[in-house]
Amino acid sequence: SDVYKRQVADIRANLQAKTTEAADEKASHTATKATLSTTQAALTQYHTDMFDDATVKRVTDIYKLKKEVENNMTAAGLMSLGLALNNDETVSINGPPYTPQMLFVKALEINP
Repeated sequence: SDVYKRQVADIRANLQAKTTEAADEKASHTATKATLSTTQAALTQYHTDMFDDATVKRVTDIYKLKKEVENNMTAAGLMSLGLALNNDETVSINGPPYTPQMLFVKALEINP
C-alpha cells in the first residue's frame, strides 16, 4: 500500500510538473506570437514609409541625376542634384560623399 501511495504521489508530481511546463511553454508561445505580431506591424509600416510612390520617385530622380553627373559633370547637373537632396543628405559621386552645399560649390567652380 505504501508503494502504491508513493507511485500515485510520483505520478501526481510528474503530472503537475508537466502541466506547469506546458503552461510555461504556452505563455512563451503567446509572448513570441505577440512579439512577431508587433515586428510584422513595424515592418509593414517601414515598408509603407520607405516605398510610398513619392519616396520611390524622389530616390529614382536623385539616382538618375547622380548617374548623369557621374557621366558628364556639368554645373547644371550639380545644381539640380544639390537641389534634389535634403541638407542632411549626401551623395557619392565617383567616390567621396558630397553634401548639397559641396555640390553647389563644385558647380560654381565649373561655371562661375
